Amino acid sequence: MSNNIVPTEMLEHYVEYFNKQEGNPHPCSNQIVVCGVITLDRNKALSVMKEKGAAIKRRSHDYIEWNLNNERWVWCNWNDNCRGYRFYKTLVDKNISEELFLYVRIYSDIYCCSMEVI
Repeated sequence: MSNNIVPTEMLEHYVEYFNKQEGNPHPCSNQIVVCGVITLDRNKALSVMKEKGAAIKRRSHDYIEWNLNNERWVWCNWNDNCRGYRFYKTLVDKNISEELFLYVRIYSDIYCCSMEVI
């Protein structure tokens, strides 16, 4: 993955953009719609979701799933093998790489209605 960090102004632009969308929590074909914690830092994901009061449903070394307000939230070791997810809501690391953020933007396009920078 690229080491170039997305500028704060660009993150703010996309937060505003996605927060204005209606969103769609349901897939239109074979996609999986989830809420994503998009950070490469597993401990940061755990900390943020604990602060939000989320309950862990599943946990492994490179995957965590929570339930928060009847929504499925997922963190994983984000890489090229994570295709197929579509994001309804996202929590995005303020230090996200340009490459990973491109992935987030593509897979948030139709479904996402909430983006927050963590």
